Amino acid sequence: MAMTLEKFVDALSGAERFAIESDFDFDESITRLAAATKRPLFGNYRPAILSLKLSIVVGNVSQQAVLLWVERISIRNNLRPVFIANFHMIESRVILIGKFTMHKLTSSGLVGWACIMACWIAGVLWSPS
Repeated sequence: MAMTLEKFVDALSGAERFAIESDFDFDESITRLAAATKRPLFGNYRPAILSLKLSIVVGNVSQQAVLLWVERISIRNNLRPVFIANFHMIESRVILIGKFTMHKLTSSGLVGWACIMACWIAGVLWSPS
């Protein structure tokens, strides 16, 4: 049931899963991806100005989960796409399976805002005047 609901939500939001195969072994793949990304400094934020680059890839990489996003030097965007993935061993191959989506707190905030707006509109349309 949960998998079907997750697939429905992914299809509704346009977050299609895809796989990236690695040429390295499991531990080396994790180490290389972690070395290519910067760790967030303040919660889920790392100012790109500290790296002296226009944009940097920031996130957390571990054996259990991968969470990546791009920080730009002058833009702070909570609606930015986030890459959520997991490493898998399939037939002695290392595959990173994930999807691009919005952060869960951002999407839940948007859903809450949409519900409040729907209730307000329903109250305006069906209120006795």
